[in-house]
Amino acid sequence: DLIIEMVNGPFFDIWKLMRREDLVGRNFRALMDINRYNRIYAVEEDDWEGYIAQRLAEIAAGHVAPREFVRADGVVLMYSVTPLSGGKRMVCYYDVSELREQQRLLSVANGELERTVRLLDDAAAAMAQGLMIYDQRDIVFVNECFYEFLDVPRDQVAVGKPWTNLVDYCAGRGDYGPPEEAEKAREYIVGSSARGEFHQMERRGRNGRWLRIDGKPTAGGLTVVTYSDISELKQRQEELSRLVVRAEDSDRA
Repeated sequence: DLIIEMVNGPFFDIWKLMRREDLVGRNFRALMDINRYNRIYAVEEDDWEGYIAQRLAEIAAGHVAPREFVRADGVVLMYSVTPLSGGKRMVCYYDVSELREQQRLLSVANGELERTVRLLDDAAAAMAQGLMIYDQRDIVFVNECFYEFLDVPRDQVAVGKPWTNLVDYCAGRGDYGPPEEAEKAREYIVGSSARGEFHQMERRGRNGRWLRIDGKPTAGGLTVVTYSDISELKQRQEELSRLVVRAEDSDRA
């Protein structure tokens, strides 16, 4: 008969009701009728009796799997019915409004993060500089210009690989000069990164391209390394040096 035998305190809190004892012994419909005119249910007046009949029928049926519904005041509830012995029913309501709001905010934040990542990817792809970002151990990002400038194997120097693979490969290839100079360069680069210090160097690649390498640590424990093509600058410096030498020779003559 859906006669109420017990109503706990949180029920009244969830439904914004004053706590009262006179509901015990009454039909479950009495609980619903209390809030009929309080703008709690998103049900039109003409639909009320049909709504009541549907709700009472599913409770009488004995089992309602947990499902979510939104009240007219925006509160999101999880509702379920569990059959008990003796033909009794346990009707439960859980206020999940805060959880749903957190999920909504998380979804918004994830959307913004995805948008930011896409923008950063596009910006990195459009850069005229090579870019590599690594943490204390592994590479976390490289752009296409990085591979163009350094001409290193993608299977050895890639996201997820130890960033020192790059230093070791370049040293072994002779990019840092003879073995003694290469070892000093390696110690400088690796040591600066370990200490969280900025490092900078210039070197000429095997293809004749001059690169300026700037490694800057971040507050988040990453190191951002940019590779700038300074070949034209070096060429102008060489031309200027030749002009200076010619001028000095002319003065002596």
